[in-house]
Amino acid sequence: MKKIAATLVIAFAAVFASDSLLAQTPAGGDVTQAIEAAKALKAAGKPAEAADALAAVLKQQPASSDAATLQVETLVELNRYDEALKTYDAYVVALKKPDLAVLVRLGRADLVRTVRAKADQPILRAQALERLARQGDADALRALREQAGATSAVSPESLAPVVALARLQDPAGEKRLGELLNSGTPILRAQVIQAIGQGNVRSQGSRLIPLLGEADANVRNATAVALGLLQVKQAIPQLRNSFQNDEAGSVKMFAAVALKQAGDSSADSFLEGLLTKGHPEVQVIAAGAWQFSTSRSPTFDKAARTLLASPNDLHRLRAAELLACCDPVAAKGVLTSALASPNPLLRSGAARVLESRPELADAAMTRRVLGDAAIGVRLHGAGLAHALATRK
Repeated sequence: MKKIAATLVIAFAAVFASDSLLAQTPAGGDVTQAIEAAKALKAAGKPAEAADALAAVLKQQPASSDAATLQVETLVELNRYDEALKTYDAYVVALKKPDLAVLVRLGRADLVRTVRAKADQPILRAQALERLARQGDADALRALREQAGATSAVSPESLAPVVALARLQDPAGEKRLGELLNSGTPILRAQVIQAIGQGNVRSQGSRLIPLLGEADANVRNATAVALGLLQVKQAIPQLRNSFQNDEAGSVKMFAAVALKQAGDSSADSFLEGLLTKGHPEVQVIAAGAWQFSTSRSPTFDKAARTLLASPNDLHRLRAAELLACCDPVAAKGVLTSALASPNPLLRSGAARVLESRPELADAAMTRRVLGDAAIGVRLHGAGLAHALATRK
């Protein structure tokens, strides 16, 4: 009873007089009470005082996981992100090993901050909410649904939360994309078709097949790409027809890629010709045909490795993504180099690949991504931390 009473006294005193907390944190003392008191400070709307109190705890117990975790979250809440990173780094030094669980909490706190700070940037907000929802945050899922239903317009901004819901396999996202598929102009329909592919909405695959016969080449291109990404096997006859008879060269190429992705080899000779003789931009597209293949031809392997040494940063990044399955060392080298680029778009692309292929990353690389100056990069870092922590 005495110990319980003492804890209540400390927590009560912390709310009204944080200075007393610092005095009550003896070297090597019971940090549990001090951490509880810091939580009370946060609950009372005094995060700055809580951060000061936790700093005192970590000074005495630098390897305290509970104190480090709470301090990291508190500092991010205060927009003192650099201090949060330094807190983690000092904690890891004291612990003598990385702590992925704290990195997960760091990434999550940054996602929450992004949702609050970027209400005027719907794409960033949707990306942050998607990752929070993937971690089981029910409030984030509700917010994402609200954002998705806020407008009936078709644009990258309005589609972002819908695609996010679809990737989360939420019925609301899949239903919404199905409704938007009837959007009026060809350009709008092409955007929705692209979103269906990005959202991996396999339930809409059969509805896409007739769109290979649309008059607008943009719609046919988007349809072929989406059918390939969704690996719609029942579309193989229509894709063969597009490959053999469509007058638009781009549709022919995307149909060939989609055939290979769907498991059909009828366009293999054409694709290998593109890999050996095509322009680098075309080689990158053709190489994507083997994205889902378990057996990759020598021609593909040679072309992918040639692209891996390309002077074009984006080509190297795509080659690394495609080779991640069979040459993780080479892929990781390119991704690590890209993370050091001054170009935030390249860093974001590398972080995106790592988030989707967490087996290429480790805690140290995750810490690097979470320390990036660009929010768009850190979003992937938060997703990567969670993917690594939950990876079986």
